[in-house]
Amino acid sequence: FCSMTTSYKNTQKGFTLVELLISMAIFGLLASTMFVGFRGTDRIEKFRIDSTLLASNIRKVQNRALSGIAFSNGTFPRGGYGIHISTCTLAPCSYTLFAEQDVPPNQRYTPSTDGILQTMLFAGDTHVISIRVMDSDGSNAGAVTSVDISFKPPRPTPFVWWTGGAAAAPPDPTAGTEGKRVVIVLQYGEDAAIQRTIEVKGISGQISEYAN
Repeated sequence: FCSMTTSYKNTQKGFTLVELLISMAIFGLLASTMFVGFRGTDRIEKFRIDSTLLASNIRKVQNRALSGIAFSNGTFPRGGYGIHISTCTLAPCSYTLFAEQDVPPNQRYTPSTDGILQTMLFAGDTHVISIRVMDSDGSNAGAVTSVDISFKPPRPTPFVWWTGGAAAAPPDPTAGTEGKRVVIVLQYGEDAAIQRTIEVKGISGQISEYAN
């Protein structure tokens, strides 16, 4: 008998050090690209939430006023409730929900006398790039630097007080103007292609929010 010996040669090759380094570099590049994309999407989503929440908070003060909900001191403010917001291009931007407690009510935010429901900070890189006040039909529009939008029973019609900008001051220096239409434009950082608008109708008091 003769014995037969079979030998096997390993033809499989492993990765070289250079190949491993190249693979790791490619993986790191892909991971960082995905992370940057995720962060960008997350920030834009926060911007969208900021816009929706602003519209919701305007509805909130409107509903509190029409429902006769008392302030934290147990009494209903004679001038109802409102929101104060200014143009802002340096984050973080904010706005204030207030109870109109002036006597007599002047339908504008006075920090020293009005009650503060809540001060809201925008969560994302949200800028208030423009505020426009106009007649209910859209005529006589003018840009302003700040606006107070307040509501008091029994009508949902907004009272509007504004300062600065091209729009003429309210005709009555002691009270806000009823029935004005307000358009607030928000922008995501410096990107003019990503904007959302909140609009308060002058006659109906309807509040809408939409992408530009």
